[in-house]
Amino acid sequence: MNTRIHIISGFLGAGKTTFIKKLLSEDAFSNTPVLIENDYGSLGIDGDLMKQTGIMVAELNSGCICCTLEGSFTQALEQIYIQYEPEDIIIEPSGVGKLSEICRMVQQADFKCPLNIVKCVTVVDAKKFDYNAKYVSEYFYDQISSADTVVLSKVEKVNSDKLCEICEKIAEINPDAVIVNKSWKEPLKDSVYFTSPSLSPSKLFDVIDTSAAESRMDSISFQVEQTYKEDEFIDMLNQLANEEICGKVFRAKGVIRTEKGLEQIDYVSGDIQIVKSNLDVTGKLLVIGKELKKENLYKVFRIPVRWMAPKIGKRRKKYV
Repeated sequence: MNTRIHIISGFLGAGKTTFIKKLLSEDAFSNTPVLIENDYGSLGIDGDLMKQTGIMVAELNSGCICCTLEGSFTQALEQIYIQYEPEDIIIEPSGVGKLSEICRMVQQADFKCPLNIVKCVTVVDAKKFDYNAKYVSEYFYDQISSADTVVLSKVEKVNSDKLCEICEKIAEINPDAVIVNKSWKEPLKDSVYFTSPSLSPSKLFDVIDTSAAESRMDSISFQVEQTYKEDEFIDMLNQLANEEICGKVFRAKGVIRTEKGLEQIDYVSGDIQIVKSNLDVTGKLLVIGKELKKENLYKVFRIPVRWMAPKIGKRRKKYV
């Protein structure tokens, strides 16, 4: 049996997890799909959220599957097929993963089982389009140029003229891509899967190389055991926008406990969303950005300090 691979990419905070949930609710996949979830940090966040849907989730954390986790990623794909023989495998890469590299890895891997890419979707945050094109073009352009379908998210927050401009820019980057520009309150499955994609290796590998101009992302993740006052925690999240204190933060997400109970946090380049969470997990937070000032971040969120064993005659402290 051939297993269909669906890759759902998009930069940090674009809405990949929400999009996958939407497709699951519309029965876009078989009855028993498997999701490979990749968070760019040592503590997985999205995997906990996706497990609530009832599908099987395989988590790959502590890096990006197109670089540091390349071996474990292809091994996970083959192991999932051998053990479960699913009809569909959904891959949600980290927001700082290059879609071209992920496709290359799958196509060039020496699998002993029939695994075929049938869909490469990139979710693009319409509200943050110009911001991401300016500050993270290395990932942004690669993900758009390597997709067969580009789905715009948060279209309600952008006026119609701006949406037309965004669609035109996407078409310039990838003239062959299908662009889905509609509210997610409407059905999406037919718009995304209305035609069979034609993915050729030449298309997937012909991407813009801007790696020399941009540095790799930093990430920091930590468990948050304390309970915060609501206003106090919002003030902490607002500090993430201060580059002098925290560095350039593109994304922060997690679950923390306040006086109101456990809450889910989503921070995307200055925009903050906090909703009540029903996850049964220990509080944890993941921060992703460039030139992050890690010690300051620990101080901002009042994460305790522990002393490590002496090294070369000197006592060093480390935030954990």
